[in-house]
Amino acid sequence: MKFEPLVKSENHELFLINDNSKIETEKIKLISDFSLQNPELPDEKLSAIKVLWSNVELSSGVYNEEYLSNLREYLKFLEENSKLVFIYPVAQKNFENPEESENFISAMVHAARRIKDAQSVVGFALPDEILIKDKSEGFSPEGYASWFVQEMSKKHSHYVYFADETFLKENSLFDSALKTDFVFWKSFI
Repeated sequence: MKFEPLVKSENHELFLINDNSKIETEKIKLISDFSLQNPELPDEKLSAIKVLWSNVELSSGVYNEEYLSNLREYLKFLEENSKLVFIYPVAQKNFENPEESENFISAMVHAARRIKDAQSVVGFALPDEILIKDKSEGFSPEGYASWFVQEMSKKHSHYVYFADETFLKENSLFDSALKTDFVFWKSFI
């Protein structure tokens, strides 16, 4: 299911397409846990949902469909309440080799496939573990961040990609990121 994009990225900021209004990305609420019994409705227009790799992929190529179904239901709840989110995937470990990166990316592509009908999702954050892999060469077309975006964009061309501004600056990646179209964001907890 393909949607028309709801948002766009310009100069590392996020805007609604329908009225060109800017969406705040300086203080993004990070939702680490969601419950369908008592679902949390953020006050902000845009928030991020932290999705752990270990919650998506139980073992190599075996996905937690119950978790993904619950995530989808929560995203549909947000959609019904006119809230927008992006998914903030977290690997919880550094990648030792390209195969680990590939498994992680495949798991996130699978997650995106399971939530594809949730219009509340405007994109994915580039995981810190992916961003750091591009440190030595910047964000080249052959880099890890480009690989992540290319794989996600095959079926989700309407997604925007977010990069944690604080992480970029702490890891000397900010200047390289200025050459991308990533939306910069900062969380508050």
